[in-house]
Amino acid sequence: MQRIAMLGSGFIARFYADSLQGARSRDKIVSVYSRKESSAKKFSEDYKVKLFTISMEKAINNKDVDIVCIALPNNLHEEAVMLCCKYKKAIMIPK
Repeated sequence: MQRIAMLGSGFIARFYADSLQGARSRDKIVSVYSRKESSAKKFSEDYKVKLFTISMEKAINNKDVDIVCIALPNNLHEEAVMLCCKYKKAIMIPK
């Protein structure tokens, strides 16, 4: 089982969440980051995620996170990847 930090809470993040936690049911999203607190909270309620935050660093630097799924606009990818490197987290990213 992989414990995932989801960066993003929009359409793409929900598509990934449905796939990761849906039929497979082997992986678990344990934190979610969104630029808007209300979006992060809604995502956390919908997918039963313990931690929601508007701090990308907090979502990534969580002791329970094994891998980070980057579902953000392209202009935020570099920041997310650099934080994952800083905290030695594996990355899933659509490219």
